[in-house]
Amino acid sequence: MKFARAGMMFAMAAVMLFIVIAIIPAAAELNITHTIDGKTIFSNGSYWIEWDPVSNHVTGDQFYINGTTNLSIGTVLTCEFFDPTIYCRTKNCKQLGSGISKEIIVESGNQPGTNTVSFFINTT
Repeated sequence: MKFARAGMMFAMAAVMLFIVIAIIPAAAELNITHTIDGKTIFSNGSYWIEWDPVSNHVTGDQFYINGTTNLSIGTVLTCEFFDPTIYCRTKNCKQLGSGISKEIIVESGNQPGTNTVSFFINTT
């Protein structure tokens, strides 16, 4: 159970990083900030995504990962969620576990210039 939680948290971090890398140009410097309230902010100086903290989850849980961004409404982000530890038994594992890929769309936020991103995770 403890390993499932660690793998799940690592996978969520991988998802967030993947989404950020997909929107930030290769030449841009990626800055990652962890706030005191548990949020994680990815920024390149022009664009940013701020992810809300995600609590511990185990296989069988269903939950949302939510955040805010200054990306335009309608921007499409490709999200990949996987458990990289499920089949990996060595340090140099090149095989990824099973997972899902889906697109999420930036939606209108409550404040001008700040929009929302959200995606549903079903680990059953």
